[in-house]
Amino acid sequence: MHTLETTTDTPRRCKRGVSIEKSHCVVIERQARKSNTKYQCKYCNFEFTGGPQKIRAHLSGRSENGTRVAKCQSAPEDVRDLMLSRRTTRQTADVSSTTNPSEISPRNPEEEHVVVLARSRSRQAKASNSRYQCRYCSLRFVGGPQKIRVHLTGEIEGSTRAAKCFLAPANVVQAMLLRSRAKSPAAPIITTTTETFESHPTSSHALLRSDDSSTTGSLHSIRP
Repeated sequence: MHTLETTTDTPRRCKRGVSIEKSHCVVIERQARKSNTKYQCKYCNFEFTGGPQKIRAHLSGRSENGTRVAKCQSAPEDVRDLMLSRRTTRQTADVSSTTNPSEISPRNPEEEHVVVLARSRSRQAKASNSRYQCRYCSLRFVGGPQKIRVHLTGEIEGSTRAAKCFLAPANVVQAMLLRSRAKSPAAPIITTTTETFESHPTSSHALLRSDDSSTTGSLHSIRP
């Protein structure tokens, strides 16, 4: 019979050298059998028993080889993508297609840097529901052109987040940065009338002097 080691102090964080999955949790109870270890999620504090596969299923929200667990609603998007890329499941993703990935042509410059694994079958599906695999680091994620740019550059666009690619060539990163800035240009600068006068004080004084002289001239002209 396996003995149960229960911690009486505060939960211990996973030590260095453990799996990537365990770095996103706190160990509550440890058993001799690793798959029976009890964890607490660092993002939503949900407690569950299992192993790395259970952690991936919790953080990604996708069942893996029959493993089901409540989805974490607070995990960052880049963490969710990382867990999806580490899955060992053979199940089909939500975004699916009967087309061979090698036959799916890119629709924009961003998709030239990824392999399009699948597109949604529904015509009403959003363009951000395509499934990709990075050509440089092999990370798999669901999204659209914006998600690809965020992945390659490491810069957040709006509310879109993704794990950064550390293998993309510098020229690719620069090209994606330029496209990102082109998609969200800076707001135009509006100059008010007050600012114009303050920046050119001599002009305002000259106008006042010309008005005074014209008024004086008109007064002299009406004297008897």
